Amino acid sequence: QSFQYKISSNYFDRVQDITIRNARPTLLTKWVAPDVRFIPNFKGRGYGYFHASPEHLLGIVNKQEDAEVRAGIWITLWEIFLRGQLDPPLLLEKILTAVKEEKDPLLLEYLTDKINRIYWQFLTPGQRSLVSKDLDETLFELMALEKDNSRKRTIFNCYRSVANSPKGVLNLIKFWSDEISLGLEVSERDHIQLAYALAIREAEGHEKILAAQLNKVTNPDRKSEMQFVLQALSPDPVVRDRFFESLAKKENRTREPWVLEAVRYLHHPLRAEYSKRYLKTSLQMLEEVQSTGDIFFPKGWLDATLGDYQSASAADVVRGYLNENAGLRPDLRNKLLQSADMLFRAELITKKNLAASPN
Repeated sequence: QSFQYKISSNYFDRVQDITIRNARPTLLTKWVAPDVRFIPNFKGRGYGYFHASPEHLLGIVNKQEDAEVRAGIWITLWEIFLRGQLDPPLLLEKILTAVKEEKDPLLLEYLTDKINRIYWQFLTPGQRSLVSKDLDETLFELMALEKDNSRKRTIFNCYRSVANSPKGVLNLIKFWSDEISLGLEVSERDHIQLAYALAIREAEGHEKILAAQLNKVTNPDRKSEMQFVLQALSPDPVVRDRFFESLAKKENRTREPWVLEAVRYLHHPLRAEYSKRYLKTSLQMLEEVQSTGDIFFPKGWLDATLGDYQSASAADVVRGYLNENAGLRPDLRNKLLQSADMLFRAELITKKNLAASPN
């Protein structure tokens, strides 16, 4: 493959084309000098892991005027992070700083997605508690100040997903009740998603909020969808157990988008300690899910199931299933490995974090 490096020094500034024709590492030894600075994978044209100093990249990324250059650096930093070479709270802090200034809508979407991913899957519960207040306050302030509706919407979607401090949850209630909008047009779908977010957090009055929202929905199909998903959101584990068991029947998986949304909530990080008991059965259902569902449903099922897990016990369930099912169809095995990739990485990174700090 071909890609580019940006190479700068006190005397020159150029973009260098690089072509790799084999799997061996490529070293730019001819350019090594004390004053030479690199931007690896310039504008993100290459695919793979580009070794570089994360401190250097973090120091220059927000100074780049070209959004493509910033995007390429953030992609490189994410690959570095996934190899355990960047502290999750530090990367979260740097991304949040970048979000304050980022005007490119696609890059803003990418960065807020990483905020969500780091917060729920790569921070330990103790780390989440430490950063939650500042994270919620920063995102809320950015929403209030943002003039562009598209960017405001992107930040709102991130806020709805990660807001978990007492004040953040209270603001979610205020959004749902239309007490605040910060200039956003909060749709019926937004109100439903806000009600779900409050339910999974078991916010004060969440059951009344769900009942009120269900009563407001007039579209029969949307009402049926909400009634279906509410089973996965129930604070009663007996109700959730019964719902999960019902998915073993093909007729209860016919509305696949409903199923995937419900399964995502069933395995939400706030319920992960309880819901990991569903993992083994969910994997055992994979071949039936593949044979009875849409072509994309098995991957969706795996993504929704493994979603944001980070624990060694969850990773062990996946490894155990793979070891016990050596004859699993290659396409399904590959789908499972792909869906479990973030889990395996999060397992190692959070293990390292926990070893460094008991919290």
